[in-house]
Amino acid sequence: MILPLHVACHHSSYEEAVLSSIRAGGCTCSRSALTGALFAAAAGIESIPAEWLSLTNRAEVIQRRAEQVADHASARAAA
Repeated sequence: MILPLHVACHHSSYEEAVLSSIRAGGCTCSRSALTGALFAAAAGIESIPAEWLSLTNRAEVIQRRAEQVADHASARAAA
């Protein structure tokens, strides 16, 4: 699954990265989810378009989980 990493590193916005992954065809669901996760991990959760977050009924859960992952990574880096 090299494509998600490549796409996340070579696009300037979350939306461009995810849409590029979808346009590549094949297993777009899991690949695009991974692309979005990689892009947001590098650029921050604020890189996810607010409009896209508003389209899910689980935005709060996603935000909470992202914060937990970030807190865990910070704690490990400090140790």
